[in-house]
Amino acid sequence: MGKHNKQERKKRTKWDERSDKRSAEYILRRMDTIKEDLGDLLAEFKAFDQYDHVLLGAHCIRIMDGMRQKYRKIADGQPWQEAD
Repeated sequence: MGKHNKQERKKRTKWDERSDKRSAEYILRRMDTIKEDLGDLLAEFKAFDQYDHVLLGAHCIRIMDGMRQKYRKIADGQPWQEAD
């Protein structure tokens, strides 16, 4: 009975890893879309001389780039790390 539980746990772990990878890939795609939209918005802010908003938007993009690195690792098959 112990062997059956071990195999079941291993199978569940593999499913969890696949799920994490798919979720990370989805998040990366969404972040790319958001980053592109933000870039378009920054151009609009610049056209209206709203440079404080350009700076805030650029800061958001920089923060997203840092987050993106974490999810790229997961999408590439590395394990989830809580404290990066």
